[in-house]
Amino acid sequence: MSLRTVEISIRGARELATQEVGSCKQPLCECFVESKPDAKVRTSLATGTAQPIWNYEAEFHDVDVSKDSLAFSLLLCEAGAHDLGQVAEVLISKGELPAAHFFPAAFEGEIELPGAGPSGGKAFLLVAARALEPGAELSTDADSEPEVCIPRTGRETGGAGEDRRRVSDGEVKAVMEAGVDKELEARVHTRAYYLWENGSTRGAEADYFEALRTELPQLSPEVVRPFAKPAAGGA
Repeated sequence: MSLRTVEISIRGARELATQEVGSCKQPLCECFVESKPDAKVRTSLATGTAQPIWNYEAEFHDVDVSKDSLAFSLLLCEAGAHDLGQVAEVLISKGELPAAHFFPAAFEGEIELPGAGPSGGKAFLLVAARALEPGAELSTDADSEPEVCIPRTGRETGGAGEDRRRVSDGEVKAVMEAGVDKELEARVHTRAYYLWENGSTRGAEADYFEALRTELPQLSPEVVRPFAKPAAGGA
């Protein structure tokens, strides 16, 4: 057994179906460690339904990173009743993040939410998680950022043995120069907005660069299609 404190960040979600279930229409996300279901944390209610932003942070203590998982639930709630502590919420979807995805390397990426998208399709929850070293203090250095680890293929988390890598600066620059397809462009802008909402002070260009770096490993090569105009003076 290896017990660690796990720091999580529930950034937001994308591609949620715009829906209302009775009077419940505002999304929130709930998280707990599967071995400790009674210790739950919750985001605030989001006003946007298709792409809610929470930027919620919390810690779980004594997590067994050798086998535990983080469980996430997406709910729709009625604002007034929820604020009063009354039961007025509907479970929309669930997702999980096994410890193998955030230990020993930190995780930042998307978790699939089955059935939460339009027409019963997938939606995606953007989260980050890392296991702290025993006795480690939370970093207060605004310039220090943990390396982002993303599954090499697929948007959502995969098996525990899935390979991971970090895209190099050169790869990101090459894609920026060649151009990307509109679907990827939209996702990069959304992720860059998350960075800004989460307190990034690096500037729009740097946020876009880092957002593109994060998105690239989640796509198959054929999706990244050049569409930029030919360079002046080119053949």
